[in-house]
Amino acid sequence: MKKVLSVLLFLILGAIFYSFGLSTYENIMADKKIAAFINAAIYDEELSTEERKFYYVKSNNPAENPAFTIESGRLYPGYLGDILVSQESPFPSVAVVHQFISYYFGGHAALVFEDNFVIDMAGYLSEGEKISDYIFHKVKYDEDGHSNNDHLKSATPSITQNYFGVKNFRTEDDYYSKYWRGYYRDKFIGLRVNTTNEVREAATNNAFELYLNNVPYNYLFWLDTKEKYYCSDFVVRVYESVLDENGKKIVNLNNDGFIVSINDIILSPDIYISYYFEVDKNGVEHIYYLKYVE
Repeated sequence: MKKVLSVLLFLILGAIFYSFGLSTYENIMADKKIAAFINAAIYDEELSTEERKFYYVKSNNPAENPAFTIESGRLYPGYLGDILVSQESPFPSVAVVHQFISYYFGGHAALVFEDNFVIDMAGYLSEGEKISDYIFHKVKYDEDGHSNNDHLKSATPSITQNYFGVKNFRTEDDYYSKYWRGYYRDKFIGLRVNTTNEVREAATNNAFELYLNNVPYNYLFWLDTKEKYYCSDFVVRVYESVLDENGKKIVNLNNDGFIVSINDIILSPDIYISYYFEVDKNGVEHIYYLKYVE
């Protein structure tokens, strides 16, 4: 019995050290990839103002999609099919937990949808809902492809106007406003899948189909994964559901095949950075974006 316990303890410790080592490596490599993008940027004097500084990174692709759009004075990061991610967890007030989640898993991911909207999933519950409502719910589809998820209220896909980079996204009475200075996050990354516009459109169509079916959030993450999703898992799987003529995935956004972390997406060989946003200590926005330059 002692030998069995010793082996079990050894395996557990080994798994802990391995996961820590892997997360450390991924954090270092993700930071390097982001730094390389920033360091390649050139100041864009034409677009810059006192409150918002722009820097462009040269793309050699004449067909490169815009990294952002501006409508009615509002800037919307990303283009159809892009993935917007934050590396910080949504729990900045919870010491240790915030650092742990940020280090191992990251923060949030959303898919840029049409007309300057995003489609994403979050695990926030409505009043009267319980996590167990989602954990024990068995998703079923009828012969017409309709799900039995209609009773689920909030921890399902949502389509909202793109909120990334919005200065007054959080009101003053929002508890988290002090952490991110009124923004959803005061630092985030725009990622682009290295594929065709047709594949990007197919992925957003997949996401919309899941939205229509009101698929539930997966609070177990690595368990019960077939019909339930969490934020980073959602954006990865809508892409990996796009298959070629041989029925194989066209892109792979999660190379390790385990829980999808934000860094997994950033470091995928099928991903490149198209946008980076951060707010400095003086409240000035710095926007680094990809554009084609002849």
